[in-house]
Amino acid sequence: MTSAQGSFSMPFFVPNVPNGTYSVSVIDATGNAATTPFTVASPILTLTPDRTTGSSIITAKGAGFQPYSPVILYLEDIMTTNLVDLMWASENLMPQVNGSFEYSFVVPITNPGVYNVAAFQALSQSSSDLKKVASASLTVFEKIPLDAQVQVGSVHFRGEIAEFYLKTALMGKLVDVNIDKATLYFLNGSSEEDLLTGVTRISTGFYRIPYAIQNLAPLGTYALLAQASYQTLLTQASGTASGTFLLSPTLTAQNAQLLNIDNNIGTILVPGLDTIKANLTAIDAKLVDIDGKVATVQSDIGVLKTGIETINATLVSIDGKVATVQSNIGILKTDVRTINATLASIDGKVATIKSDLGNLKTSIDSIHARVTSIDGDMATVSSDLGTVKLQTGNSGSQNSIATIFAIVAAIGATLSALMIYRRRTPSSPTTAPPKESPPPTPEESPTKVSIQPEEVQTPIDPTPPTAIAIPQEQPIAVESQPTPPPPEETSQQQT
Repeated sequence: MTSAQGSFSMPFFVPNVPNGTYSVSVIDATGNAATTPFTVASPILTLTPDRTTGSSIITAKGAGFQPYSPVILYLEDIMTTNLVDLMWASENLMPQVNGSFEYSFVVPITNPGVYNVAAFQALSQSSSDLKKVASASLTVFEKIPLDAQVQVGSVHFRGEIAEFYLKTALMGKLVDVNIDKATLYFLNGSSEEDLLTGVTRISTGFYRIPYAIQNLAPLGTYALLAQASYQTLLTQASGTASGTFLLSPTLTAQNAQLLNIDNNIGTILVPGLDTIKANLTAIDAKLVDIDGKVATVQSDIGVLKTGIETINATLVSIDGKVATVQSNIGILKTDVRTINATLASIDGKVATIKSDLGNLKTSIDSIHARVTSIDGDMATVSSDLGTVKLQTGNSGSQNSIATIFAIVAAIGATLSALMIYRRRTPSSPTTAPPKESPPPTPEESPTKVSIQPEEVQTPIDPTPPTAIAIPQEQPIAVESQPTPPPPEETSQQQT
């Protein structure tokens, strides 16, 4: 019957027809008619959750079921519908007018596997035969513990890169997992830092979690807590692990060795503590000394020893007895003896220096090269780094002869003469000829001064001494045959 407004509402039974879209038509006694589309779909059954372990409660929800016809649920061939609910026609088993229902049951099995849950109904109120109208899959998985272990060095230092290593295994076999948490706790747990983004996989079931310790990091104990999970179709595992280290102030007195450098990250061997890694910039590592092929590095975490090859130490220049060494961690000026630098050869104005840091070609001026003696066709050249002998005679090479002249020319300022005769300036101007001095006796004859090359470092001028005229305010009459000055003055001026 319609209402006063001409509207009505009533349920109707959907017959067992194939899925599809149908038309529902209505007509009244006076011939008024109306039509609307109606879609017939298979009933839908869903399970929440659809994965479970052991005996657990599952909620089944249905849509599109026959209203007011009890639903009976089976898990494979085991009925999960409670008989009491079925006998009393529980409203939870009865689909509503819209075809929906919701019923919870207990999973009766615990063995891992994928099971089918089916919903049965009597499709007509007159029929007693049950027919399967919908089904859903239920996965029962095994829940087992995951073996997780964290390893880290027991002691670390400011500026170092502490490395945590996480190992995960399932029933004794390494497996790849999901790292769900990697949190570092310090200051008695009052502060924390998330390290999850820095986790990297090394190999199956093996992960690296680095932590760069700041220069001003508080001292004390640091602890990493890691959580991991593993899941397959029939297996689910999870586990936790932790590792701790003590932050110490310095490496001093630990006899630490810098083993290698990779992208400014140094690997340091600490006896008794295995190896650690540190950012050389963060720890302010500087080259402070070299002794042969052993370099000393000063840092914020202490003194390190290393080989010259590790820091790529090279000899770049020499100035006298001071050598300049360049390396990956700075420039050092040191005594040439610390790197065993010696003069190997001279070619022209270029000297070749050998050292523990390699060979270097430099100017002969930089090592103060000088000719100290000549014996026949052999010349001895001395320098701050030792001596070499060069051949100067006709049998010698042109390079050796050129080298001798180059060294002589590079020594610097030379004496204008080995002996200089200078006239004594008269006490007062006069036009009278100077009084002749008595000739020197043999005992008072001027003594020839020998100049050692090591002290003078000037080539000997073979030309005879020349007299230098000293200008006077008044003309001085000079004899055509000047008398030699007294012996003491002559000797002084010769010198």
